[in-house]
Amino acid sequence: MLKSVRSCRLAAAVVVAAGAAACHGSSSPNTATDQQYPFGIFTGTDSSGNAVTAIIDTGYSAVFISASKNSAGQLVYTQYTGLLSALQNSIDGTLHGYPQALQTFADGSNFGVGTLGGVVTTNTDLSGTFQFTTTSNSTSTTVWTLTFDSIYNTAGTLSAIAGNYADATLDDPSDGATVSITASGAITAQAPATGCALTGTISASSESNDIYPVSLSYASCNTASSDLNSIQFTGFAILDTTVSPTQVTIAVTGESTKQVNYGVVMALTAT
Repeated sequence: MLKSVRSCRLAAAVVVAAGAAACHGSSSPNTATDQQYPFGIFTGTDSSGNAVTAIIDTGYSAVFISASKNSAGQLVYTQYTGLLSALQNSIDGTLHGYPQALQTFADGSNFGVGTLGGVVTTNTDLSGTFQFTTTSNSTSTTVWTLTFDSIYNTAGTLSAIAGNYADATLDDPSDGATVSITASGAITAQAPATGCALTGTISASSESNDIYPVSLSYASCNTASSDLNSIQFTGFAILDTTVSPTQVTIAVTGESTKQVNYGVVMALTAT
């Protein structure tokens, strides 16, 4: 994670996402006219009080994970992914929405598209209004109010994230399994309920922060989960060592050969 974003180092990324920005020395204070950067891990809530975590890498790829509670008090995850752009302190982007694994949104659809518009202050906070429409044409609007999380400043290494983790995430294909991450970045799990065999890789951040690129797939899933077999899922993981036991969050998305979109969020706890 970058404790202080250096404008000169990141100018190339800004050219792609928001147009060229002038370099500012580290002694210059942030103002509304300075280029602000959304890179980082942010946590907070939406306007309904649901927990929201944002993961945004230096290429402006973003994942927003929403965690609501069902009637039994269990956490239900939804993720929204896309590419952001930034100009001065304004951000915007088009985000694709995915319910968890083989679940659907309340209207029965399993995909949607939304637009985010908001403001960001580098390494401080991010807020915005998100308007979302499912493929069944149900619409909703929420406001995300998020604060920069300093865990982003921790250099992500494979030795740090290696270990065994319990997966008890609702409607996750690996629910009930032990997820193993090796020091070389290999991920494996065998889920007792779904039969899904998970294999994949995790990579240390090339930017020395706490965002780990992830690629994984499933095989041998039983009938109810068989649509997930052979889909190539990609996304991010983050490691949180500030809590005990240590936690890893993985958020990935993929598309089947039938052109059906799926998302998986895994909330893992070290064993």
